[in-house]
Amino acid sequence: MHRADGSDRCAFFVECLWHKAQILILECTSDLEDGLVSFASELSTYLAPGPVFGAALRDKAATLIEDDEEFSDALDEFPGVFERLIETVRNLP
Repeated sequence: MHRADGSDRCAFFVECLWHKAQILILECTSDLEDGLVSFASELSTYLAPGPVFGAALRDKAATLIEDDEEFSDALDEFPGVFERLIETVRNLP
């Protein structure tokens, strides 16, 4: 069985967050921010239990999100959500 390396995990993590954001936007949920941030925290535990998803990978994932213009554009109408998501990812346990 192939195990994804850190870069693959980061890309997968960001892709999952993107899709979750799209679902929450389409559902017109009033708690998009909390739902997305909560999902990021939950997803990080599944991706890499223990120290595997360490500071370097969290920072890499946050940078991937930060550099994703499509992700940023999708959350434009929700002030502060994109920035909070990036900060949350950088500070995941």
